[in-house]
Amino acid sequence: MDTQLLETFTDLMETKSFNQTAERLGITQSTVSHRIRTLETLLGKRLFNRSRAGTHPTIAGNRFLEHARALNLEWREAVRHVSTARAFDRVIRLGMHHDIASGRAGTTIQQLRAQFSQTSFFLGVDFSTKIVADLMDGNLDFGLILTPHYSPDLHIMPLGDLNYQMISNAAFNLDRVSAEHYIFPDVSPVFAQTHKQLLPQLTDTQVSCGPSSAIATLLQTMSATSYLPQGTMDPTAAKTRLHVLNDAPDISQPIYAAVHVRNRHVHIHMQMMDVFHQMFG
Repeated sequence: MDTQLLETFTDLMETKSFNQTAERLGITQSTVSHRIRTLETLLGKRLFNRSRAGTHPTIAGNRFLEHARALNLEWREAVRHVSTARAFDRVIRLGMHHDIASGRAGTTIQQLRAQFSQTSFFLGVDFSTKIVADLMDGNLDFGLILTPHYSPDLHIMPLGDLNYQMISNAAFNLDRVSAEHYIFPDVSPVFAQTHKQLLPQLTDTQVSCGPSSAIATLLQTMSATSYLPQGTMDPTAAKTRLHVLNDAPDISQPIYAAVHVRNRHVHIHMQMMDVFHQMFG
């Protein structure tokens, strides 16, 4: 199977530019044209119309897009299953949001290993948007995310909540926390909305940060206040004099499990979903 034809076609459907697709794939424009002509010959239909106004897919091109994505996905799955055929029956690729992984990656993998002894696990840590994209592309099997992306291709299940507490080494009471020395925790849109409702005076700040691990690093090197997931500040508290501001409101962030719909009813995926419900529910 010449998957380069499918890869070139799907990229051109996105860019609508032979030049841009050539740059993104690291090939020449003539190679892009040759691959598209080859694919059109195999299908017996013209896939793109080119004019001075630009490149536009035909009706046949639009119809073929879904099939091209599915073929690409199935081929990558086949290659992965064959290449990882070792001592284990299968490989499960799990993506976790930074903030979930910072406090629960170890216990999660430990429980999965105990539950599925004939399965090997790959753990990737990233932001929710990247995890969702990898699930859509077939590069991950499961995702534990903070920001759901609802799509016909994804099955999203709420698991529970991740509780955030205000941590500081610059103030002991909420009324002493100033926006000037506050790091806004850029966790998710839901978190930001709740934060704005509860703490409008600390919304417009000079510094904002995504992963809690990066916020913890900042709190070790500067006098500031921010939010961290509950239980993640203990290892650094002795060195940085970090403490919880008990009069500040906690903020709960929902955790979701995401899986591609084609795997929703696969036995091991259903078992893993049950394990995640027990762990995070």
